Amino acid sequence: MTHPSLKEGVILMSNELLTLLFQAGLFLMALLTFIVLLIEKIKK
Repeated sequence: MTHPSLKEGVILMSNELLTLLFQAGLFLMALLTFIVLLIEKIKK
């Protein structure tokens, strides 16, 4: 029998990790878009 609070803690941690990964993904997407736009501007 596992400790219930420990299980809740693991779920909470994985949720925070998912949120962090999601935010990091959004940031990388924005950064990539910015770089692409910058390159397009320089090419012209």
